[in-house]
Amino acid sequence: MSRGKFFVLSGGEGCGKSTILKLLSNDHPQLIATREPGGTETGRQIRNILLHQHELNLRPLTEVLLFFADRYQHVCEKIQPAIDAGQNIGTDRYWMDTYAYQVYTELGVEDLKQFMTLVRWLKLPDPGIWLLLDIDPVIGLARKHQMNELNRMDQQPLEFHQRVRQGFLFLAERVHFPVKIIDASQSIDQVYREVVDTLQL
Repeated sequence: MSRGKFFVLSGGEGCGKSTILKLLSNDHPQLIATREPGGTETGRQIRNILLHQHELNLRPLTEVLLFFADRYQHVCEKIQPAIDAGQNIGTDRYWMDTYAYQVYTELGVEDLKQFMTLVRWLKLPDPGIWLLLDIDPVIGLARKHQMNELNRMDQQPLEFHQRVRQGFLFLAERVHFPVKIIDASQSIDQVYREVVDTLQL
């Protein structure tokens, strides 16, 4: 049996990754679409903790480890079984997002080596391809305001979102698996066409 395709959609706020994954699911009903955090029941409980991180006064490293607890459960329970069963699976966020949002912005660039040690220690599967929907945070946040879909992360200062973007691009130059960087400031139809052409599902 051939292994299923595993891919990741990443990007800053307002890049359209959730919309793209929904469109892919509509056009490919056999595709398993999932997300992090919260792709499993355990993950949903962890997601609830993360949504209240300020009330709980979570330390930056605690937050990172919670994301990885969610991720490890997600891989064991959903991602790896799908790959092994020959099913295609795509996730909205993965460990690359934890690096950009939590490690690069909070813990510093110098932690990349230690971060990757944790990724390898947990034996997390590499995505067949990483689709990075790159967007200027000014444009992405403006989209979120227009849609009135602001969340806790959207309310971070612009400088934070600019650093997240830097983190994604920094990491994209250093991973050993394929990366497709797509200009997410285009229309959603244009972005979707590029995603479809890249994935060849």
